[in-house]
Amino acid sequence: MTVSDIIPQARFNRHGSQCPAWCQIDHAKLAYNGERPIDTHISAPMAPGHGFPRVVVSQFSTVAGDRAPEVQLQGIAGFVMVSAGMAGDLADLVESLADCTPQRLRELAAEVRAAASVIA
Repeated sequence: MTVSDIIPQARFNRHGSQCPAWCQIDHAKLAYNGERPIDTHISAPMAPGHGFPRVVVSQFSTVAGDRAPEVQLQGIAGFVMVSAGMAGDLADLVESLADCTPQRLRELAAEVRAAASVIA
């Protein structure tokens, strides 16, 4: 047994961003969005057999240069992208939803849709 068997080696994407412990991506295989390479850290889905919900940290390479990383919370029917500075607020929101009943979550979804229709 070697030290690397006991202590896993840190993994990094090509930008030098160290993988969080939950990252499930093989960074040796570069992913693309069209012609742009995308560097991501993606968590395992919360529900076995489904691709979602999951957390994604993305850093996109563009012709003009690299954009700042974004934190995404992805679900089956949608996603939310926030800056690194807003990720804590998103985490607090998700945590606060843990005490909601499924019915209240549906009501909140309807309220968000109604709010969006007011300002659209």
